[in-house]
Amino acid sequence: MKKLIDKLAGDERVREAVEKSPATRELISRYIAGRDLDELMPVVDNHVWKGLDVSINYLPKQLGRVQNLRYVVDDYKQILQRISDGGFSHKAELSLRLSTLGMGQVFPEITLELAREITRTATNLDIDVCLDMEDFEHIHTVLVVHDQLHQDFPRIGVTVQANLKRSLKDVERLAEKNARIRIVKGSYAAPDADSFDSRLKVDQSYVHCLRKAFEGGGVPLVATHDPRLIEISEALVKKHGYSDYEYQMFYGVRTFEQRRLVDTGRTCRTQLPFGPDWIGYYLRRAEDRPSNLLLFMRSLIGKR
Repeated sequence: MKKLIDKLAGDERVREAVEKSPATRELISRYIAGRDLDELMPVVDNHVWKGLDVSINYLPKQLGRVQNLRYVVDDYKQILQRISDGGFSHKAELSLRLSTLGMGQVFPEITLELAREITRTATNLDIDVCLDMEDFEHIHTVLVVHDQLHQDFPRIGVTVQANLKRSLKDVERLAEKNARIRIVKGSYAAPDADSFDSRLKVDQSYVHCLRKAFEGGGVPLVATHDPRLIEISEALVKKHGYSDYEYQMFYGVRTFEQRRLVDTGRTCRTQLPFGPDWIGYYLRRAEDRPSNLLLFMRSLIGKR
């Protein structure tokens, strides 16, 4: 499945076909907030008007040459400036993927300094940043970068994946620093010895991480669409009187639940993916939901 998705995502003929297919564009637009900034900004405005916070997830083209890193950094800065100019700083967060800054392709020090430059720009504009977690081999790098940046930018957050056995200790350490901790179930493959082998165990790990984040002094960013985990989170909040936390969900997923949380006084943040690699993002998300890939292929050949 992964090889098929990677092939489709990188095929220019597929991209051209999608651009020409109204049905496919309509399908993808349910989960993608835009192809560029001009398409993104009305979506941001609409969400903020509804009371939702937003997390901007930029999807640049594949890096290609290392020299292109400077362009990616400039893109991030332009995004931050547009968010600020629109008056959305207090409602916005930047979701930063270190792979877009050369992680795994350049010296770690270069990725760190580029991330520092972006985080400094965001902080000066009163916009929070949260580091995305990526594949298993880069977990240590992401956490080290977060540790370094947190010294100067205490509002910077980081993502922890509940499907990994190490995550509870990571959450405990991060909570001691009062860090913002985005807790997700996790979708990246990991060695059997390092990950939980059932949905039940992943859910149990999520609850343990959630409780540790709340009780340890961290700021939990509860990133889930699972009603059971939301109920457990609410029970923890009620029991201990926590106030500094929020929910996070994907664009186009459980939209009524997102509104319900906001209408009942909770903070809910919608992740808004946008950018040139919007097709690749949709297809990679479809790896978790093969039915979405089937819909994509059917719409591409003109079937409803």
